[in-house]
This record gives sequence, structure tokens and C-alpha cells, in this order.
Amino acid sequence: PITYRSDITDIEGFMKVDELYEQLTRLNMAMYSPFDYILQDKIQFYNETYDTQISGNASLKQSTREKSLQKLVKINFLKRLESSVDSFRITLEKFVNAVDTAIKSIDEFEKTGVNSITEATQVNDSDFDEDEENEDWLDDEFSFGGKVKINLADMNTAGWKEDLQFDYKIAKEILDEMKRVTPEHDSKLKDLQDFITHKIKNNINPDNNKVVVFTAF
Repeated sequence: PITYRSDITDIEGFMKVDELYEQLTRLNMAMYSPFDYILQDKIQFYNETYDTQISGNASLKQSTREKSLQKLVKINFLKRLESSVDSFRITLEKFVNAVDTAIKSIDEFEKTGVNSITEATQVNDSDFDEDEENEDWLDDEFSFGGKVKINLADMNTAGWKEDLQFDYKIAKEILDEMKRVTPEHDSKLKDLQDFITHKIKNNINPDNNKVVVFTAF
């Protein structure tokens, strides 16, 4: 077995992996922590609605779930990058679009107070899915959430939007950088091609040019 770590690309001046990691760690991941922005006089209602009783007086708080989710999303980004530039780009673009949708929903709510609907983005290992489950007690015109729904009227939307905009700016800059990596400048892809070429020219068994490639993406 050979362990080989490729660069992202051969493009001169391209963002280094260490720099990319640093930028990802700066993300607030505010998209996945709406509980942080619920108004103080409304938080008890949402705690009682979404906290899960474990045993006795112990409970698993929704805010704790969200903190764990934020860490998982960052790890997911790094997993996608380890897989390939393209898989990272696809996942990052879905994140950027989801954040942009949330910002626009807040803008619409603050501007008009009507027709502002946004769905929560749930995390699947390599994707971002929507859950359309509704709750009878919720006014769907002013809500954010999938399985967990929060009325925008019950949130500090200004603070949430500010953190969302911060995340959007960073993620969009990374995405724009990644879009520069076309297949001919994808170092990992080129290294794979070189390994295959080398194998064909240096067969273990005469005339055996078979190659099996296993990929996680």
C-alpha cells in the first residue's frame, strides 16, 4: 500500500490547505444554531417543546444538539475535501445557497412581515436535505425550521442575519476559489491518472492492464 497526499491544484497562488482549514474554522455555522437567537422571553416555550427528557430531571437540550451539529458540518466539509475538490465544491455550494435563502427570508420578514417562509436545512453525511414537517401551533408564514421550527418573530433576526452574512461571505469566497479548479488543474485527479499510467507500463503480470479504482465519491 502507498499513502499519497495530493495538493488541491497546481494553480499558482491558490489557497493552501492550512489557509482553507483556518477559513472553515472561522464559520459561525449560524445556519444550524437558530436556538442561539431566540428572544429571552420566548426561549422557555421552545425549550419545553424541543428538549428531550432522558431520565429523571435530566434532559437533552436542543441547543446542545445544535452545537454538536455545527461541529459535524465542519467535519463534513473536511471529509468532502479529502474525497475530492468536486465533492467539496458541491457540498459547499449547497451550504452557501441554504444560508443565502435564510438571509433572504429574514430580509423579507423584516421588510414586509408577510410571506416569509424558509425551510430548515438538515445535514446528511454528504448532502443537505429539507424536511417539510409542520407543527399545528406554528404560524408557517413567519418560521424557520424543519423538524424544529421557530417563528422569526420570536428571534433576534438582526443578530442572526449578521452572523449568517458573515458565514456567507467566507463560504462564498472559498467556493469561488474552488471553482477555479477545473479537471485539468485537479492535482488529485492528475496524480490518479499518473498512477494508472505507471501501473500499465510496469505490470506485475505480463499484459495485465486491469485497474480497479475504489472511490468514496
